[in-house]
Amino acid sequence: MLDLYSFFPYPSFLQIPPFNPVMIMQLAVNGLIDGLFFALMGLGFSIILEGMDLFNFAHGAFYMVGGYITYLVIKNVTPNPIIAIMFSIIIAFIFGYVVDLLMLRPIRRRGGEGWALAGLIGLLSLSVVLENLAILVFGAEYKGVPPYVRGNVVIGGVIIDLQRAVSALIAVMLILLIYLFFKKTKYGRAMRALAQNKELAEMSGVSPGIMYPMIFGLGVCLAAAAGSLLSPLYYVSPTIGAFPGLMAFIVVIVSGLGSIGGLILTGILFGIINSFTAFFYSSEWGYLIAFTIAIMVITFRPKGLFGVRRE
Repeated sequence: MLDLYSFFPYPSFLQIPPFNPVMIMQLAVNGLIDGLFFALMGLGFSIILEGMDLFNFAHGAFYMVGGYITYLVIKNVTPNPIIAIMFSIIIAFIFGYVVDLLMLRPIRRRGGEGWALAGLIGLLSLSVVLENLAILVFGAEYKGVPPYVRGNVVIGGVIIDLQRAVSALIAVMLILLIYLFFKKTKYGRAMRALAQNKELAEMSGVSPGIMYPMIFGLGVCLAAAAGSLLSPLYYVSPTIGAFPGLMAFIVVIVSGLGSIGGLILTGILFGIINSFTAFFYSSEWGYLIAFTIAIMVITFRPKGLFGVRRE
C-alpha cells in the first residue's frame, strides 16, 4: 500500500502532538520572549520605513554590529553588561547618523523622487560590506559573550531562564522609551509629523535634512540593542543578523505602520508561531507560515493588520 506521508520530509500538521499543559506553557513563554525581540527589531525597521520611506535591508547587519560592539566592550573595556549595552546603543546611533550623512543624503540629493530604490541598493551593499568586514576583522568563527545574569526560575513547571527574562525586560523598557520619545519630546513629534505628512511638516518648520539622520540613527541603534541583548544567548558571528533582519521585515509588513502596540502583538504572534513549529516540526515550517501570513496580509490588507492610514 502506498504511504503518502513518505513523500514529505516533515510530519504533517494533521498529526496532532500529545497534549502536555506544562510543555505548551513553556513553548508559549519562550515564544513570548522571542516575540519581544522581534518587536524591538521591527520597531527599528518601522521607524526608518515610516519616517524615510526607506526599506533598511541592512537592518540585520546592524544587529550584528551591536553584537560585536558588546563583545568588544565586555572583552576589552569592562564586564559590566549595562555599560556594554549603553556603548552598543550610543555607538550604533552615531554610526547610523554618519551612514545617513555620508551615503543616504547624497543619494537623496541626486536620486530625486526615486531615491528610495537607490538607497535600498546602497543599504544592501553596505550590509555585504559590513558582513565581510566582520569576517576580516573577527574571523568567521563564532564569538561567545558571557551571560549577563545566570540561573533560572521555575513557575508551575515552566523554566524561565533569567538571562532571557532580563533581556526581554530591557527590550520592553526600550520600546516604552521610544513610545514616550515620540509622544512627549519635540524631536519625536517632529519625526511623527514628517512621517504622516512630509509637505505639511516642512511648512511647519520641520527640516527633513535634520530629522533624517536622527531617524536612521534611531532605527539602527534599536537593531544594535537587540543584537546586544541577545549576544549572551546566541553566539556572535558575521551572519548572525540574517534571521532577525528577516523577521523584522515580516513583522512590519504584517503589522503595518503607525502602531507600536500592533507591532508588539505581531512580534509576539510570530515568536509563538516560531517556538511551536520549531519544537514540533522544524524551523522551516515557521518560515513557511510567517511568509504565508505576510502574503495573505499584503494581498487582502496592504496597510497591515494594525496599520494607520497615512496622509
